[in-house]
Amino acid sequence: MNYQQWLNYKEQELLVPRSKPASNSKQIQLSGLFNRVRCYFSQLFAFSDEPQVQEIVVDGKMQWKVYDPQSDRTLQLNSSQEVSMWLEERYYNRPINVWE
Repeated sequence: MNYQQWLNYKEQELLVPRSKPASNSKQIQLSGLFNRVRCYFSQLFAFSDEPQVQEIVVDGKMQWKVYDPQSDRTLQLNSSQEVSMWLEERYYNRPINVWE
């Protein structure tokens, strides 16, 4: 595990579930716009095989969108614990059953 992978892993450990996502549709739209802009710039400046993790709001519920550039797959997960499990499985090259 390199230093960047370790930092990404530690960041996932610190994720705390939010009590209530924003209910205001304009807030959700602005949040989505901000996430897209942030994702664009992070992809523009980061050319690596590191997994990418985004918090997203779907139907008023917080979810996590993960992208694995090594396999070119995207997945939506329901909890930060699922994200941590996915990262560990990916790092240790164990079979990943969350894709199915």
